Amino acid sequence: MDFLDMKTVLVTYLFTNALCLAVMAVLWTMNRGRFPGLGFWLADFVAQILSIGLAALRGVVPVPLSVMLVSPLAVGGTMLLFRGLERFTGRPGPWLHNLAAFLVFTAAQAWFSFAAPSLLARNHLLSLALIWICGQCAWLLLGRVPREARRETRFIGLVFLAYVLFSLGRIVADLLVQPGKDLFSSALPDTLVLLSYKLLFIALTFGLVLMVNRRLIADLEGDITERLAAETKIRALLGEKELILREAHHRMKNNMAVVHSILEMEAEDQKAEEARTAIEEAARRMRGMGLLYDRLYRGDAGAALDAAVFLPPLLDEIVAVFGRKSRVRVEASFEPIPLGGNTLTSLGILLNELVTNSMKYAFDGNPDPAIRVGLSLEEGEVLFEYGDNGRGLPDPETRAGEGGFGIELVSGIAESLGGALVLDPGTKGYRIRFPAARGER
Repeated sequence: MDFLDMKTVLVTYLFTNALCLAVMAVLWTMNRGRFPGLGFWLADFVAQILSIGLAALRGVVPVPLSVMLVSPLAVGGTMLLFRGLERFTGRPGPWLHNLAAFLVFTAAQAWFSFAAPSLLARNHLLSLALIWICGQCAWLLLGRVPREARRETRFIGLVFLAYVLFSLGRIVADLLVQPGKDLFSSALPDTLVLLSYKLLFIALTFGLVLMVNRRLIADLEGDITERLAAETKIRALLGEKELILREAHHRMKNNMAVVHSILEMEAEDQKAEEARTAIEEAARRMRGMGLLYDRLYRGDAGAALDAAVFLPPLLDEIVAVFGRKSRVRVEASFEPIPLGGNTLTSLGILLNELVTNSMKYAFDGNPDPAIRVGLSLEEGEVLFEYGDNGRGLPDPETRAGEGGFGIELVSGIAESLGGALVLDPGTKGYRIRFPAARGER
């Protein structure tokens, strides 16, 4: 090949390196925070394009500068690539011997450039340096990395092994066919070697991109596996929690039933009517609490529940406790309002107390007993309404009438909700307003 042919090869090599540099810049930009060592890869590609650029522009760039810097840039860049590969694979090794080798190579390059100019010697030096550093890269990727990681690194390792073989071939070719006096008068083998290096550089770029993509896929698969394992563990812990909660709720319900039974037995043993009545009231309240607790904790007690779903069955169960008296007509209207467990507990106790008071005292001789219960949302407040068609409910302001303690209890619950128990003169029933936000906690 003549001067033009060699320069054409170098110019096309320069453009090829520029494209490879752009690819590497994108790879570094997208993954520099994820994988170590990519900055060294990018530095190598910059050094390689500077090396080829100086060679292609020889004559424009002063010849001594070009001769002196082309090979050190190529070798130094490859050493940086090796350092980056060590960091990427997590297999760092000693570095002083490579630094020393680079200094020796640079000194020899200067000697055979100025003191005893020899293109053959410079070619041999470059080939030996590439054999030295590319051999280390090949050993790192084919032997030093763990066996399970070699699927990612094998292709790049083979590319570096090809660099070694081509560099050996160049030494043999230069011994058989003497190169010219300078780069542009080199013999055909040197030009073919340069074309081979260009193809290997393209393969190297492709391999590095492929290796990063495989690492990304492996990391993604690892993340998915870890997440699945974590989800499995969380599900197991949630299952254990639910089992413990069910057991605790079951025991609490049984304990309430036992206390209720004990109170009933104690009431039967009392001879004094006043004492018997007081204990029966306590037993009734304990039974109501048991019904409320069972109803509340059949679902998720920690989440907001729909009042329209929770309260109607509870009302039916409270009324059913009174046997034949349970033929009372119940007029209920509950809007679907999400309420927290604490609020529902308070409303359940309140409902139990009011219904029980009506069933016990309001309907003597009433042929059509009826209870009215309502829950609605008005202007950001929850409105609870209760009434019956019996003898009339006691005024909470005077604490008068039967069931005085019960009214005290209901008034206290209303205050705990942020409202007040009020007797409506029109309906002669109770009304309680409390903030809706209290019902959402």
